[in-house]
Amino acid sequence: MNNFPAQPSETMGGNRFKFLFAPVSDVSAMPYIYNGIASSEPTLHTGKAWFNGVAIMDSLNFDEQSKIESAGVQYDCKVTGRVVYSYEALELFNEMTRKRFVVLVTDNDGIEKICGSIKNGLRFRFQQAKGTAPADPKVLEYEFSTISKVCSPDIVIS
Repeated sequence: MNNFPAQPSETMGGNRFKFLFAPVSDVSAMPYIYNGIASSEPTLHTGKAWFNGVAIMDSLNFDEQSKIESAGVQYDCKVTGRVVYSYEALELFNEMTRKRFVVLVTDNDGIEKICGSIKNGLRFRFQQAKGTAPADPKVLEYEFSTISKVCSPDIVIS
């Protein structure tokens, strides 16, 4: 497992388009959560580190929709984005489809969120796409997603 490949500088927009992810097998403990607030990030096993994810400008999105089901309220959590196509990204993404993840992402309000858990990791999937204009680059559109009984907690470290 590796970080997402570096993207061409003209497609990037700074830290707003970055996030962290780790396979659930690398996570040793989830933080205590009270009223939707976590006091720390999840803890990783010794020797493990968060991987860096990126997205081209204006494509990284965190979305969490609630829906009422027969089992009660459920939250459909998704982190989506796009990267410029490369064989390195394609190889990594194919590997990632076989694992589940915990993702740390910052929402549009600047609040860091924990998406997924050890018991309910996010699935990863992707597809190849091409823009409508001839100059549009070939991209890989990706999605981390899960359905949970609790919403993704905010990380507030005091």
